[in-house]
Amino acid sequence: MEKFYYSKEGKTIIYQIGKYLYTIKGKPVAFLSEGAVFTINGHLLGYYGDGWIRDKRNNAVMFTDNCSGAGPIPPIHEIPPIPAIPSIPPIPPIPPIPPIPPVPSFNWSSISAEDFFVN
Repeated sequence: MEKFYYSKEGKTIIYQIGKYLYTIKGKPVAFLSEGAVFTINGHLLGYYGDGWIRDKRNNAVMFTDNCSGAGPIPPIHEIPPIPAIPSIPPIPPIPPIPPIPPVPSFNWSSISAEDFFVN
């Protein structure tokens, strides 16, 4: 079952199946490992946990329906579209051990959800 992530404007950005994150068109863009978000090539993008995806400064970028803990108040989001059938993701590289993240903030990131996956 998919888990949808929404921007601070409430727009559906990505969905998660297992440890992979996909665009609504079904393209794999990132994977989750040890509390961190990595590009498919293994570059650290930020952190995840408690229903939040955060930037490297631990400011909120996206949220799920079941987000909790430290973070800004999420907006009411749109009804997510039916996602495309996902592509088979490539086998990700072994990611480095992510650095210890900063304390989660109650702020939204200055990075837009759409730009988060642009590395």
